[in-house]
Amino acid sequence: MEQFSDNCDLKLLREEFSKFAKRVEELEKRDQILARENEELKTRIKVLEATTERQQDEIDCLKNTQEELIGRKIMDKEQFERSKMNTTDSPVDGTRASSQGDNLRRIKKGSEELTVAFFSTLSHALVSPGHGQQIIFDNVITNVGNKYNVYSGDFRAPIPGIYVFSTTILTGNVETGSYMFKLNGKPIAGVYVVNSSGTIQVVLDLNFGDTVAVHVDAPRVTIAGHSYTTFSGFLLNQRIDHPTIVGK
Repeated sequence: MEQFSDNCDLKLLREEFSKFAKRVEELEKRDQILARENEELKTRIKVLEATTERQQDEIDCLKNTQEELIGRKIMDKEQFERSKMNTTDSPVDGTRASSQGDNLRRIKKGSEELTVAFFSTLSHALVSPGHGQQIIFDNVITNVGNKYNVYSGDFRAPIPGIYVFSTTILTGNVETGSYMFKLNGKPIAGVYVVNSSGTIQVVLDLNFGDTVAVHVDAPRVTIAGHSYTTFSGFLLNQRIDHPTIVGK
């Protein structure tokens, strides 16, 4: 009878242990789910922060555009009054009037030029990135105009114009891969990395608000960090479409 009782106790202990093990497994699965949800929430927060920053940039840009238009109207009026005075003072000297007008246009042109340039690198390696993943060059070295978004990895054009962009991609272990420049999410030009390194430069005619970024085209290829992978761009020539602007 005593041996039978011991066997029953051992059986009960095994059942309790099995239940405990299942409970631990359920808790571990729940922790994994919560960890994934936490990462998703962090990603959403970053996206919301990037969206908020973009919207604020657009608001600031619209305010600056409004102020520029007001300033241009005032400047145009002042220049018109000066040209009238110059014409009245020396109506015969057409060469002087033309020269003064050219000088005013050159001054106006220089005052309206906007400087936009950025240079950013990848500080850490990207291991097995997914197809279509947008590369975030997180180490910002130059960001004149503050139009490169370090949270999302893209550049947003503040004004219409001709822009130049370039990227250099370094992969690990003599791997090959392909990467793509995308304009507003659409592919425009790509680079195929051979022998670990590849570079591409593009010249784009952008409108206000257009975005440019570098995306992974071939997945599962490690991208080297430590500032060997870079993304840069600058405004080459501002395109003035407003009819009141002269000198362009």
